[in-house]
Amino acid sequence: MATIEQRPGRALLPYISSYWEIGYQLAKGDTVPVPFGCTGRILMVLSLNGDISCIKDNGQSIERTKSTLIGQVTQPYTQIFSGPTLGMVIAFTPAGCAALWGLPMHELTDDSLHLPEIILGFDTITDQLRMASDTAQRFTILDVFLMKLLKKSKSIDKRIEAATQVLINQPGKLNIKQLAGYVNSSERTLNRRFTEQVGLSPKEYARVIRFLQAKRWLLQRANPDWRTLLHTLGYYDQSHLINEFRHFTGKAPTAYLPTFSHDYDILW
Repeated sequence: MATIEQRPGRALLPYISSYWEIGYQLAKGDTVPVPFGCTGRILMVLSLNGDISCIKDNGQSIERTKSTLIGQVTQPYTQIFSGPTLGMVIAFTPAGCAALWGLPMHELTDDSLHLPEIILGFDTITDQLRMASDTAQRFTILDVFLMKLLKKSKSIDKRIEAATQVLINQPGKLNIKQLAGYVNSSERTLNRRFTEQVGLSPKEYARVIRFLQAKRWLLQRANPDWRTLLHTLGYYDQSHLINEFRHFTGKAPTAYLPTFSHDYDILW
């Protein structure tokens, strides 16, 4: 798996965290399964070459198109790449996608949307990406396309932006009442706006972020100190953490971590 990351133009930074180009140099007919799960982000995935299918842990297939907007993910599944594959991924900031399109992101949680259904003429963009001569040109095409959307977009909700940053910096440390007070909002208003714009409630988002930080913490240490991890991230006990791993990955940490590849960091 080959990945290349690029930051968007400065004007897009409040909305887009990064672009990625992902490629698999597989022989025709060969396949590779890649685990996928929560990322805390909404993703736009554009398949330029090859086939990608998605399957839930129970064997049920997930419908995906060549140009897909993927909402917040809370359940694990597997993506199967077939043959030589090339794709582009746009990773949004927590509230960036909602601001660009004005979509109610909570309606897209654990679901996806065919992009041509919301963007007139989007097939032209994917055609341009396929015909581009190199990676740099493909990133430029994405920048130009998204800059045009800025003219009709809303500004990022500063309170929601601040709330997500607090939850990232202090996972497992604040309840909704404390968070609402921090951003000078009522609990009800914060919960509604956060859920609409981020795709998860503050409590659900904090749970995802805490799990992601726990996973990275464990991957970075050969002999992790579990007590330090539990205290730092606010887990009740080791069983609590193990249950969270099972929820988000389908496996206990001891089964999941040895199989994880850092090549999948963009997907996670």
